[in-house]
Amino acid sequence: MPQPKAKRTKAGHSQDPPAAEAAAPHDGPRGELLLNLRGTALTEGDLWDALAAGCKLPRWFGRNLDAWHDTLVTGGISQYLDAHEPLVVRADAAGVFAPGNGRGRKLASVFLESGGRGRLELYSPGGGARMALQE
Repeated sequence: MPQPKAKRTKAGHSQDPPAAEAAAPHDGPRGELLLNLRGTALTEGDLWDALAAGCKLPRWFGRNLDAWHDTLVTGGISQYLDAHEPLVVRADAAGVFAPGNGRGRKLASVFLESGGRGRLELYSPGGGARMALQE
């Protein structure tokens, strides 16, 4: 999977970068960080790779649910991520996020527990319809 590339957008303007590319935060000290990972059925490894690159996580990041919870909910792991919130991850409801995938459900729960610091937006593959996340 290609490494996410940073792109800037102006505050208030919507831009969907190509799949697997990350849009850098909107202008402003606390702008949104957008990782658009749509267009592929992500494996869990693909997701960790994209999060590590897009959020500028340190090399020692654990690539597991506890490490991601500490990073997103507690903070203090990535200065870049902490400076730009919320983190918005857009992905297709396929692969790790396919309906019924327990691991994807656990990953999604970390976003739901983040207190607004992160948001996972899942879309119907190919159709583009956004799906609601529930605990």
